[in-house]
Amino acid sequence: APYCVVSHRRWCPGCRRDVDEEETVMNPEDEPVHAGCGWVCLESGFDEGLPGSGRCSGPDLALLHGAPGSEAAWIAEQKKILERLPGGRGRATAL
Repeated sequence: APYCVVSHRRWCPGCRRDVDEEETVMNPEDEPVHAGCGWVCLESGFDEGLPGSGRCSGPDLALLHGAPGSEAAWIAEQKKILERLPGGRGRATAL
């Protein structure tokens, strides 16, 4: 089932900390630069250049194309995921 988890950060080697997007500007080489100190930030997280990234197949693709029953199956899968979380039984009933 499709599930979105976003994990992305910009690390400033000069300040040795994560910086917010509002603290960066893009240089002519399209690299994020920390406005506070001028260092080029290191980015980690999702990379569109990885093979298979951003692509769906099988049942996930059926959901995106609106195949009959696919939405109900997706909701059932989300409910199972929530039920496995600590305290998840109460959250799962909302679905």
